[in-house]
Amino acid sequence: PFQKKETYGRHLPRNVRMIDRTIDYKMDKARRLLGWSPQHDVAAGVAATVPWLREQGILPEA
Repeated sequence: PFQKKETYGRHLPRNVRMIDRTIDYKMDKARRLLGWSPQHDVAAGVAATVPWLREQGILPEA
């Protein structure tokens, strides 16, 4: 029932295009207002994200 759209080059969704950029987000406000804290550190997040991007055909195999 669900099909992945074909995506190439500039036609990638904005959130995927931004992967190659370096952005530093501060979590202070989310912690203060929402009591939020991250469930995974950066290394664990990348370790989970890279295989998923490859499975989706967004990132080529190494």
